[in-house]
Amino acid sequence: MQINCFGDSLTAGTAWGNKLSYPAVLAGLTGMKVNNYGVGGESSFTVASRIGAQPLKLMNPVAIPAEAGCEILVELGDVFGQPSGVLYQVQEDTGDDCINPVSLCGVDGRLIRRADSLYFERQEPGMEVTAKEGSLVVTRLSKGDYSGDINIFWAGTNDHASTDNAVAVIANLKAMIDFTGSDKYIVIGLTALCLMPQVTEVNAMLSEVFGEHFYNVRSYILGLDIIKENNPFYNQDKEDARKGEIPASYMKAPRFDHIHCNEKFYALLGAQLYDKLKRLSYI
Repeated sequence: MQINCFGDSLTAGTAWGNKLSYPAVLAGLTGMKVNNYGVGGESSFTVASRIGAQPLKLMNPVAIPAEAGCEILVELGDVFGQPSGVLYQVQEDTGDDCINPVSLCGVDGRLIRRADSLYFERQEPGMEVTAKEGSLVVTRLSKGDYSGDINIFWAGTNDHASTDNAVAVIANLKAMIDFTGSDKYIVIGLTALCLMPQVTEVNAMLSEVFGEHFYNVRSYILGLDIIKENNPFYNQDKEDARKGEIPASYMKAPRFDHIHCNEKFYALLGAQLYDKLKRLSYI
């Protein structure tokens, strides 16, 4: 058994040069293998489509040449024909192991991003294949077996979750839980008031749906005492807490970004999740 952490940049933990993520903290506390499958910029749908829980469809028909190494321009979208943010997890020129290798109509290859365009590159030579509109892209993670693992999901921040679209976020989270097939899972609540003015209401909705599997890290952090000693952000922390925002001393770059967390935050989150895993008798 291992722990798989699915999400966006908050799971990746590398924003603004962070050296620590909550999956890394969990690995240290549990002694288990912990996989960090967080990628910056992803919506809940894109997280779900990357792991195979939601279909990632080709929006334009393409001819895949017989020879390897050719780059074919592709457009990917969801079941409603809306463009997917899959560009975010494909690093420019090199690709990214959170999605590659992929297969399209049975042809193995990889996705490559160049500027704002996405390309499919065939790995091995073979027969020419025509991929029709609506063909599915099968990602590396979608082939994994997570049914015997503990799975942790943290998504919805890049949806700018509100009471208007929380149903879609919940549907994507449920799809991921169903796809991974394990009853040992945790859904982490959302944090950034500046990005989601209804974050409290959204977390209440998540709590109602996921029950004991839900962990509200926002409530925990806001419930901590604000320490004045050796705290250069003391006054800002007090003001942030008054407004219901995560205090600046838990942010990696509080003067520029009140969304991404620092190592102090991740150390606390990892410890809290470790305790919750024990309370749920997962470990």
